Amino acid sequence: MPAFPLLRPRSFAAAGAFLLLGVTVCAAFEQMPEYHGLSMDEEREMDSALHADAEYTSDFTTYQFPFEWDYAWLTSTQAFNITVGSLAPRKFLIQGRLKIDQEVLPGFHLRYLHFAQKDIEEDQERGIVEAMYLPGRWGVAVYGEPSLYKKEDSAGAAVLWMPGPSHMIRFYATVMELDHARFDGDGSYTQSDKRQPASLGVVGRLTGPASGGSGDFLEYSLRVETPSDRLWPLERRRHRQKRGVAAVAFQKEVGEGRWLAGRFQVDNKYERDFAADPKADVEEQAIERNRVLCLLQHRFPAGGLEFAPAIAYCYRAWKPDGHDLIEFSDIQPQCWVRFPAEGTADFLRRWSCGYETTFRSGSDTEDLYGEDAPDRIRDEHRLNLRYDMTFGNRGTLSLLFTFDADQLGSGESWEGGNGQLCLYF
Repeated sequence: MPAFPLLRPRSFAAAGAFLLLGVTVCAAFEQMPEYHGLSMDEEREMDSALHADAEYTSDFTTYQFPFEWDYAWLTSTQAFNITVGSLAPRKFLIQGRLKIDQEVLPGFHLRYLHFAQKDIEEDQERGIVEAMYLPGRWGVAVYGEPSLYKKEDSAGAAVLWMPGPSHMIRFYATVMELDHARFDGDGSYTQSDKRQPASLGVVGRLTGPASGGSGDFLEYSLRVETPSDRLWPLERRRHRQKRGVAAVAFQKEVGEGRWLAGRFQVDNKYERDFAADPKADVEEQAIERNRVLCLLQHRFPAGGLEFAPAIAYCYRAWKPDGHDLIEFSDIQPQCWVRFPAEGTADFLRRWSCGYETTFRSGSDTEDLYGEDAPDRIRDEHRLNLRYDMTFGNRGTLSLLFTFDADQLGSGESWEGGNGQLCLYF
């Protein structure tokens, strides 16, 4: 397979330039970024480059929510979305979100929000109860997350600003693991003599009127997670972690039936494992991970069909202690063709087919991972088939089937599948 130059942003400033120039990346885009934070499940295992192969990037591109669903989610008070897709014989990608928002008094809202984001790189699941008061341009919100183990309970507050009728900016602070010194049966707690873990940031959302079944939207966010210090007493191990994330998602109608949409995310994560006491048999290790994650798509009608060409670019870099920088760069052109819908207004059916190819270039990690090391140079080709069933304005069920175009005609042509469900109530 031919080699190609490794494309990498030299710094986060360069990563920002990548975004402004329209170079795009795809991977684990965050859902409800204002509620993300410290996750004990993520800390159980150190981050690594071992499983982030070219096929993983292709899975993420294919299993993302359609941009039309994002607009409907932002403009609905009660909605549920979920996507479940196969990543490997023993692993699923799961992204789900639930929102119930009821204005019980003028300007006073009670809300329940739940999201799950589970894949090879992220493991977040949270259920949020929130009270929001927004009588005019300014408002406040307080929220909390109850958990089985009380030490995992979180709480936060936000200042809300409406610079326009459909534009809300939210400045928030979340205190993670309120009772962090409590020891429970799972065998861990965060150190009480350290700074309380917190998540601080801002998120803004702007939506436009509906047009042709969708509409313009813009969502932007910036979050910093302060350092955590967790003790696992049974293992006599300590774990420290900190993270920062910036993201943008948008959709814009650029002509009659023509849409330009994209998702962009840059993030940095540092984590370290070390012995809790000098006699503990724990290998000290630390790793810093940087990612640039994006997707840019153009949808337009032509000849009775709808075309959706897109370009994706994914850059990941890991710097383990005692090892050279590990980098992987994935470039992924793709195109979907949507056929005309059939049926009635209460039940529409629609087929779509797509092709995508992923070109990878990266570091040689054989000395670190042995025969399990991901390929340094690789190209993947995939064919996709999608079937959408839309039930009026109540929801959509989508089934997606993926095939390895390099293995067509063999018993290994089947890649996996994905199911997506969108409900409004």
